Amino acid sequence: MTAEEAITALADRLQPTDVDVAEELFAELVVAPVPIDEGLVHQTLVESLRIMTAAQSDAAIPHAAKLLLRYPDKTEIVCRYLLHSARAHPEAVAAAVDTYSKEDLFRTALELAWVLRVASHVGANAGAATHRLAESVMGEEDISWVARVEALRFAATSGALSLAAWQKFWRVAPPAFKPSVIEAAALSEPDHKWPNAVVSVAKQDSALEAIVKRARQQP
Repeated sequence: MTAEEAITALADRLQPTDVDVAEELFAELVVAPVPIDEGLVHQTLVESLRIMTAAQSDAAIPHAAKLLLRYPDKTEIVCRYLLHSARAHPEAVAAAVDTYSKEDLFRTALELAWVLRVASHVGANAGAATHRLAESVMGEEDISWVARVEALRFAATSGALSLAAWQKFWRVAPPAFKPSVIEAAALSEPDHKWPNAVVSVAKQDSALEAIVKRARQQP
């Protein structure tokens, strides 16, 4: 069973009191003094966010940036919740990512990749700090490509990806990341000529065609 299927199954079984308890536990974690027991942090975050995700509760969104900054090792857990919340609450999720992006601190490539993946799902609502963070990641050659392709994806979904930037990425991207660069073109504004030209060529390859169709949600 996938995580998506597990959350859907959980949603069918939830009672109002389950959500109330999850939200209360989460609220207590947000105001808890640091340091607190690592195991308790992990268990509380996983369980409360899992229940709030299934219930489509937005209670944790305003606190997401604080948690990402306070517990960077929990970035994946928090970002998975934000990803599930992005469709219903795009402005709130974008604001959380922007608050996080304003902080000048060290972030691992994996942390950047998760946050920028969330940003790409709310690209139209992204703030200036998020754009600056993504731009810096795109241009930093010493950062892992795992993060750089997520920054490229964000630039595409937010309408900020230029042909020149895409061409530069295509020339230097390692072979394993070429499909992600193609995906970014497919995610770019279809009204522009250059993404459609790239997509037309990519469709000549069956594997790349599948990536394009998925990016543009075509049958």
